[in-house]
Amino acid sequence: MLRGEITVLTGILDLMIKDVEPAVLHEWAANIEGEIIRQRGLRDGRNAGTWVFDGNSHWAYVAKVQQGIKDGDPEIVDQLPEPRVGGEFAGEPTWENILTDEGIPVDSTMDPTGRDDLYRVYYEAFRDGVEHEVLSYGNESRPVS
Repeated sequence: MLRGEITVLTGILDLMIKDVEPAVLHEWAANIEGEIIRQRGLRDGRNAGTWVFDGNSHWAYVAKVQQGIKDGDPEIVDQLPEPRVGGEFAGEPTWENILTDEGIPVDSTMDPTGRDDLYRVYYEAFRDGVEHEVLSYGNESRPVS
């Protein structure tokens, strides 16, 4: 974005919010943060979902897992990847890393919950992303018979 465009957008935002109550502005900010984290959760979930099957997965197994997701079968659903935000393994982010990556402030001294409100959004979106990816797998390459 160019400096002039930023100046114009800043002016527009100033006009939009100049008479808005602070509580409403905080609500807007919370909604924006929630959407940012939801998008991150979907993206991370889709990435994790790509590891559920590989090129050698038998089509009958794929179909069983996909049907289990559609049916809400706990035996299947409980085996799907879950968010890993403990930072225990190389390359694995912590929850604070994810918030920081997305530009969402977190201060553990001010917020001892670590933004649990946003983690719930992230978790649900992650699961949605995994399920979407798994349900999409093989649709174009499943045998005709």
